[in-house]
Amino acid sequence: MGDESRFRPGDTVSVTSLRYIWVPEDKKAELFYEVLDSPSSVLNCNFVKVSTAKYIFGKHLKPVNTAADVTPANIEKDVKE
Repeated sequence: MGDESRFRPGDTVSVTSLRYIWVPEDKKAELFYEVLDSPSSVLNCNFVKVSTAKYIFGKHLKPVNTAADVTPANIEKDVKE
């Protein structure tokens, strides 16, 4: 993922889902919003880390997966099956 954000401070965007994604640099799963009409959609980078975003309004989302679902051990297990 890296720190290459295509969002500017103050950008307001709609999100469609909330999901855990494994962040190898941090060696843990973190929550990300999937962004609708992202300014970075051309780069296939349509997720923004929840901890860097500010909730403004709308329905509170529930994650579509769990942190355990995206651990390297579980990902490797799914690939083998």
